[in-house]
Amino acid sequence: RLHAVFQWLANLCLARQGLLPGSGVRVGLATQADPFALAVDAIDEASGDPVTASWRLLMSLLRRYDGQEVNYEYHRLVCDTILSTDTRIRLPTQLAAALTRHYPAALLRSYMKHNLLQSAAFLAVSMVRRAGAQLEATQRQQCLPFNQFDILLKALAAYEQHDYNESE
Repeated sequence: RLHAVFQWLANLCLARQGLLPGSGVRVGLATQADPFALAVDAIDEASGDPVTASWRLLMSLLRRYDGQEVNYEYHRLVCDTILSTDTRIRLPTQLAAALTRHYPAALLRSYMKHNLLQSAAFLAVSMVRRAGAQLEATQRQQCLPFNQFDILLKALAAYEQHDYNESE
């Protein structure tokens, strides 16, 4: 499958932004033995901005090769690759929007996995509001990840308790 390609591209994007120090990811100087890197370098030369070109290429390939038929696994992989690098890195808007629209439960799990409780809480509220609006508009119920909501509420309560104990 394409897991290695998407992980490589995500790391390349992070490296080109200076967010992946010492990664060993090549930023240019492609060799004949690596045709994918040659293609990326050719796109860079055409666009003039390697950072923008890398992110644009990554998002374009995600739109083309990822979707409901593969359960948005490459979107999830890229999201996890970015958040595993450093949780202070914001997800690209297009990536977060695509996951929020098509697979919000996976984004919620990823936020919780990386202890991004505030982002997870905002997403959970958004999911509930969206489900409520859909129910009002179409009378169709939407499945919500209540188990994830319970885990999130417990994590938020533990964080609040820890924060309260710290302030005493």
